[in-house]
Amino acid sequence: MSRRFAAGAALSTAVVLSLTGCLGESDSGGDAAGGGAQLTAAQVLQKTSEKTSQTKSFAADISAQGTEGGEAVRMRGNMRFQADPPAFSMSFDEMNVGGQTVPGGMQMVVVDQAFYMKMPALTQLTGGKPWMKVTAKEIQAGGGDVKELTQQGDQFNLQLLTKILTASKDAKAVGTENVGGVQTTHFTGTFSEQEALSALTPEERKQAESILDTDGEKVGFDLWVDDQQLPRKLTLKSLPGAKDQMTMTMVFRDYSKPVQITPPPADQVGKASSQGLGGT
Repeated sequence: MSRRFAAGAALSTAVVLSLTGCLGESDSGGDAAGGGAQLTAAQVLQKTSEKTSQTKSFAADISAQGTEGGEAVRMRGNMRFQADPPAFSMSFDEMNVGGQTVPGGMQMVVVDQAFYMKMPALTQLTGGKPWMKVTAKEIQAGGGDVKELTQQGDQFNLQLLTKILTASKDAKAVGTENVGGVQTTHFTGTFSEQEALSALTPEERKQAESILDTDGEKVGFDLWVDDQQLPRKLTLKSLPGAKDQMTMTMVFRDYSKPVQITPPPADQVGKASSQGLGGT
């Protein structure tokens, strides 16, 4: 799978793609995803892309496992997102790279136009404080690339992820399943980096290019959609023969429920210098 995909999954938000294929009756999304109407897989996924763009908030459980550069990677955590004002938080309690556990895992909060990160390795930049705070202006002032931070959120951007999936030429429905107590229709398919980028606007392509660094390899997906055309589960995976093997799964819940995302306590936050961030 892509180096960016693997790294982003190991360290840290939209991919429903615009499907263009028209499938036969046996591949219909059926009542579970179509709300009573017999829709094709392409139609269901297009509606899912449109629906996620209207989502005000959600939470998700995230897991990823595979290999990156010959080393085993495994992580497990959760995230919360709100659209207005834009904010999200991630917490990965389980992180293992090359057989070595990352002590303390990783936490990230983006709120009030500021980034907060908590990792043991960052305390050298914060005077021993557990949390580091930095703004985009500070990263740029130090010669750093703000995308290195923002793309961690792009990895789990539901609107971008679902729109990417609509580019698939071979999506089809493969059955119905219960996900977290909700009846869903299961769709599967593949897409290439070129196909995915062609489904996006110029601005979306800028976000997606860094997370679709697939070395020309296709990516497989499985998507479980409920009768409201909302994704309940999404898996992205390397296909057989890929240089690196990686699978990432997100299980979604709490759509449009109230979310409270706040900065860490002020006395736990250290201000990182722009010079310290310039080389990251």
